[in-house]
Amino acid sequence: MIAGVIWAVGFLAIAIAISQKGEVARLAPLYNRNTIIAVVLGIVLLKEVPDMSQVLRVIIGAVMIVIGAALVSI
Repeated sequence: MIAGVIWAVGFLAIAIAISQKGEVARLAPLYNRNTIIAVVLGIVLLKEVPDMSQVLRVIIGAVMIVIGAALVSI
């Protein structure tokens, strides 16, 4: 329930920003960082800790998402 409320508030903030003539090219990467949040919450709250063979892939994937979002928003 809490996650749904947080998602709704974030989506509302993005909708308001777009309606205020915010640049979608800068807003989309911020909105799409939910992948990182989902990975972190899955590890912390659901105890979905990847085994040692997958840890490096998870870390590299998360870093690539952040770098990609930063590059698109420049």
